[in-house]
Amino acid sequence: MHVLFDDRVSVEFHVFRLGGDVAAHAVGDGQGGQVNGLCGAAEPGALVFNTGLHTGYVPLRIERHESEPLLDPVWTEVVEASYTRTEPDVLLLTGDHRLTVRLELDQDTYRVRFCAIGYDNEDRVVDDPPERYLLQFWPAKAGPDWIVRQTSTVAANRHRVAQKTPPRPTYAERVEAARRQQEEKKRREREYFRARATRDWGGRLSDSDRLRQVGAWAKDVARVDRDLVDEIAAAEPAQQRAMAAWAARSAAIQAGAAELDWVAEALDALDRGDPPPPSFTDYRTALNRLWDVPEETAVHSFSSSFIYSPTSIGKIELPAMEPQVQMVFAIVAAREEDPLVAALSTLKSALEIGPVDLAAFRAVFTQK
Repeated sequence: MHVLFDDRVSVEFHVFRLGGDVAAHAVGDGQGGQVNGLCGAAEPGALVFNTGLHTGYVPLRIERHESEPLLDPVWTEVVEASYTRTEPDVLLLTGDHRLTVRLELDQDTYRVRFCAIGYDNEDRVVDDPPERYLLQFWPAKAGPDWIVRQTSTVAANRHRVAQKTPPRPTYAERVEAARRQQEEKKRREREYFRARATRDWGGRLSDSDRLRQVGAWAKDVARVDRDLVDEIAAAEPAQQRAMAAWAARSAAIQAGAAELDWVAEALDALDRGDPPPPSFTDYRTALNRLWDVPEETAVHSFSSSFIYSPTSIGKIELPAMEPQVQMVFAIVAAREEDPLVAALSTLKSALEIGPVDLAAFRAVFTQK
C-alpha cells in the first residue's frame, strides 16, 4: 500500500476534484445516471467528490493498493466507482485552487473507494467524530458504481438525487454535438450571406469572374434588370464604350442639362470617341463648371445624414444626389479605363437620377 496524500484539502460548495484538465473543467458533479451521489465518476478522466462540509478544509488520505483492500468498519459512508485515466497526470484539485498535487496513478483503469466519517455535518452532535475522508485506488476493470455503506440522511438524499438525474452526454458526444452545432452555424452563415448576395445581384448570383470583379457597379444595375448586366458583360469593349456614352446622354437628359453647351460638347466627344473637353477632364473640373466656381477657390466636400430607428436597420438610404451632380459623375465615369466598368457605372448613375428607357437601350445594343 502506498500513501499518495495525507493532509487537509479545501472544499467549496461541498466539492473537491481529482483528474487533470478534464476534471478542472468538468461541468456538473458527474453523478447523472449513477447509483451513488458522493463520488461522481460519469465523466472519463474526472472524479468529483461530495463532502458534508460546504466550504472549508477536511482531512483526506489517498492510498494506492495492489488489490482490493479490506474495508475498515469505522467508515460510515462508503461508495465505489471506476476511474479511467485520460491524461498523463492525475491531479488532486482543491476547491480553492491553491493546492494541486500530482498523484502516482499510472494504470489506465482503477477501482476507487470513497469513504467518509462525520459526513452528516448538518446534524452533527458533540460526540460525533470529526469529518474526514479516505480514497483507496486499486487496479481493476471498469464496472458500475455502487453504495457499499450508507448511514446518514444527507448521504441518502444525495444518492436519491443521483439516481433520479439522467446521465449527461459523454465527453465524446458533447464534442460531436459541439462540432455539429458549429457546422450548422457555419451552414446558416453561408446561407445567409448567399441569400444576401443573391438579393444584391438582383435574384441570381453571377458565375462570371469578370462580373464579380466589378460587382460594386454591376449589383446596382442588376437590382433593376438582372439580365441586362449579363448582356452588357457579353458585349465587345467598343460596344461597351458606346453603351457608356448612351447612358451618359440619358443621364444628362433626365437631369435637364443635355442642351447646355458645355454638357453637349462633352456628350458629343463621348459619341465620337474624342478626348474630353477642358470642362470634363475629371470630376473636380466638371463640378467646378457645374457650380461656376473658379478652380483656384473651389473646395469640395460631402456630408450626409439619416434618421435612425430600430425599424430602419438594413433599410437605411442616404439622401439622393442632385440630378446634375449625378449627371457629372455619369459623363466622367463613361471614360473609365475599363470599358465594362464605364458602361455599368454610367448606367448606374443614370438609373439613380430616374427611370432609364432600358427597352430603347436594348434596341440599340442587345436586340433583346
